[in-house]
Amino acid sequence: MSPDFATCAQGTEQSPIDIPASAPLSPANITFQYQPSAVNIFNNGHTIQVNYDQGSSITLDGTRYDLVQFHFHTASEHAIAGQHTPLEIHFVHRNAQGGLAVIGVLLKS
Repeated sequence: MSPDFATCAQGTEQSPIDIPASAPLSPANITFQYQPSAVNIFNNGHTIQVNYDQGSSITLDGTRYDLVQFHFHTASEHAIAGQHTPLEIHFVHRNAQGGLAVIGVLLKS
């Protein structure tokens, strides 16, 4: 196994995850600065992706991450207590160093 994949195999916060019902609520130190935007919607061959104009961001633990796109998963990629929802949206943000912060929102009917 390559060193890169070995790290992934040992990770405790890798996608997809199943959040236990007993998981404590520990909100991140995050603020949202979202603005209206024109969007470019397309099928990237894996999902419907919506590219977002510059100007929207989050600040996570003092670091700014710009919103670059969001996309959809059906059914949800992640689960809560083993239960998937019909739809999940991933809001993908990138910081100045190229690091990513992804916010997943699980939607149910």
